[in-house]
Amino acid sequence: MPSQHITDEDAFKYLAAAAAAEDHQYKLWSEELVKRARFLWSLNGGQTPTLNQIALQVGVERAKAMLPSVFARRQFLNELLGYRSPCHYCGGTQGLVEYEFALMRVKTSQRTWGGVAASVALGAVTLPLAGIASIKLPGQSHEGEALGLKLIVCQACRKSQGNFLGIFMLNEARASKHPLWVQLQSAGFTKFLDSDAMPFELKVLSTTEL
Repeated sequence: MPSQHITDEDAFKYLAAAAAAEDHQYKLWSEELVKRARFLWSLNGGQTPTLNQIALQVGVERAKAMLPSVFARRQFLNELLGYRSPCHYCGGTQGLVEYEFALMRVKTSQRTWGGVAASVALGAVTLPLAGIASIKLPGQSHEGEALGLKLIVCQACRKSQGNFLGIFMLNEARASKHPLWVQLQSAGFTKFLDSDAMPFELKVLSTTEL
């Protein structure tokens, strides 16, 4: 297909998928995402193309302009998800555990009556935003943009920060140790959602996006 017939959105996706497929040492893309990228290419009925081949397909100049954003977005997502990160409390590397949560930039909020189950509708996905979320919690309904994050905590910090039973329970104060917390709060992502309130679709997007 001539490069002029490929939209910028598709060109960006093709470049990201090719870069992921070439990340043999999983420096920026996890092993799961590298395998996913190669699988997606295999669905097109051929060998996995090189990044240079995709650059020729989408247009060399366009590829040169887009590639810095491709890698910058991946780095941002890695920071969100704690990929290859040491403990966010102390920098330790022993016994690391991931704790999922989300931050939401609320656009509208309203009170609801009666208990309602958590529900969500995600769409119009654009990164660095993970999606547009409509979240219902008991007594409240929020609409806005949400980001899925992971807090990385080592064995020693789970013990020192745990409750009287020695159990580490994630809450807003503890989640604030995430290295992007201040930056995201400044950008308006101030609504904390623990893993129970965090939309399943948001979790899927945050872990499968190339």
